[in-house]
Amino acid sequence: MIFLTFNDFEHGSGGTLRMRGILNELESSGHKITLFSNIKDKTFLAEGIQHKNLNIKFSRYEKRLFQFLMTLFPLFIVDFFFFNKFKNLKYYFTKNNILGKEIISFEYLDNTFAYYLKKKLLISSYTNDLHGMAPNEFKHKTNTNIISKIYNKFRFFVATRLDEKVFSSADGLIFASNPMKQYYLNQYESLKDKKAYVIPYVLEEKAFKQTVDKVLLEKIRLEYSIQDSDEIIFFAGSFKESGGILNLVDAFISLSAKREKLKLFILGKGYMLDQIKMKIKNASLEHRTVLAGTIPYEELRTYQALSKVIICPDIKNTYSDLIVHLKYYDSLLSGKIVINGSFTSVLEINKNENLSINYEPSNIEDLALKIDYALENIALLNTKYKKNSLLSFFKYSSYTQELSRIYK
Repeated sequence: MIFLTFNDFEHGSGGTLRMRGILNELESSGHKITLFSNIKDKTFLAEGIQHKNLNIKFSRYEKRLFQFLMTLFPLFIVDFFFFNKFKNLKYYFTKNNILGKEIISFEYLDNTFAYYLKKKLLISSYTNDLHGMAPNEFKHKTNTNIISKIYNKFRFFVATRLDEKVFSSADGLIFASNPMKQYYLNQYESLKDKKAYVIPYVLEEKAFKQTVDKVLLEKIRLEYSIQDSDEIIFFAGSFKESGGILNLVDAFISLSAKREKLKLFILGKGYMLDQIKMKIKNASLEHRTVLAGTIPYEELRTYQALSKVIICPDIKNTYSDLIVHLKYYDSLLSGKIVINGSFTSVLEINKNENLSINYEPSNIEDLALKIDYALENIALLNTKYKKNSLLSFFKYSSYTQELSRIYK
């Protein structure tokens, strides 16, 4: 089977890790995989995967323009703006005997491109992996004035219309949960007869083999002046509004006077970075905050080892009620105390807080209370949750049968 993504896999985002997990699990199960992508470092791909380098990249502006044009304009307009990219992709497909075949596409841009390729008769059919919900991002944006409100409503309309066009033309759809599947079937009548597969966000095999690098750990401690007595609360993820990073910063600020040893350690990047810095600066807490940027995914377990508590602070939103985020599983695997929003999806597996501590999503006061509670009861809770590091059922090998159905 042929997979298409314009991702370069350079950053360990949830989407990137999902692609890696699915591809490697399929290959290890004996399937023949061809991947078209912009990957340069192929060391994390299974050796049996045949990789074709696209060398076709979209800037952030180009992605938005392409998706906007695909939503509201005829194909010849899209051709005019992106002629060279389409010409190059057609060349790669012709060279590798892909024309007229089926493909599986992974991310939002990839899914839209698959739709384009089918409309141009370059492929026979496609299956979309729906592990994100673009309209959800715009629906939950904070509107600072009437202009931003109108703009976000327009973006929500465009994203919803594009989803309907792209998914309605697909041969099959891969959902990240059963509730997510039902949500889309309720949203779009045209999807009811599509082939449907359910493959949750889970962890790839390599995640279970990560260990703490003691040399790197000591280097990090020295670089950021971290002491054993410091109460490190930790976040790793994207700096986007639905990710709740600003809520976490606010909770940290509210607790900082009470807990003098409290420090906030943040990994990641995103468009809200300036707002994060401004909040921390206004609270005069730069000396108790670490913004460490992005790291290789393989180093995550070492960075997590610095923490006393790991926070997954997503705000209240539809998407998080439908799926369990990958960062939640990764946080559990650290064996640390984890605080996560009490979303419907999480409550299904976190019975009686057996895996983590719940808090009310978007409630900064409740988040601060739960952080304070965790730090006050650190020994007791460490004993309760230390066996999380032994979890083995949240991985793609548990879904081999469902993955194989895509080929039938």
